[in-house]
Amino acid sequence: MNIREKIGWKLLSWRAKPETNGVVELPGLIRNARRVCVLLPANFDDFDLVRTFLPDVLEKLEGRQVTIWVRDNFRSWLVINELCTVSSYDPSRATRFGLPTPDTLRAAKAFEHDLLIDLSVTPELYVTALADSLRASTKIALEHRESRDLYHVLVESNSTDNARRVSALLQYL
Repeated sequence: MNIREKIGWKLLSWRAKPETNGVVELPGLIRNARRVCVLLPANFDDFDLVRTFLPDVLEKLEGRQVTIWVRDNFRSWLVINELCTVSSYDPSRATRFGLPTPDTLRAAKAFEHDLLIDLSVTPELYVTALADSLRASTKIALEHRESRDLYHVLVESNSTDNARRVSALLQYL
């Protein structure tokens, strides 16, 4: 991690912490969610793994308004239904500290969701900052030391197999 990324993570950690405004029922986070945001990783290896789980995720989210945030150059790899809205992000257009640009943050804040599912397997500053900016009542992700204070629900997994880690996260939906 270079000095700019370290500064970016520090800037991100200074942002407001998520508010806990009620009881979270586990498993079954999606039971009362009408608007759901699914955030896909920017790293190709993680994206390639996560996209194999995406049909299962969308099946669980059937009947809900779903927005998928995906890296711009991975968008064509998605196989989704026509009911999903797809928004793109481009980490190559990050600020000098690796954070999303103000335009990307404005687009992220334009909609409010009941649930945000961050499917990132490894922490990525840009994607974590984007998740922090997306407005959602409940945010769930895999546990990472760098992003511990930015989500409401963190799923821990001791497995070194990334597919099992993602599968563990999906069991809470």
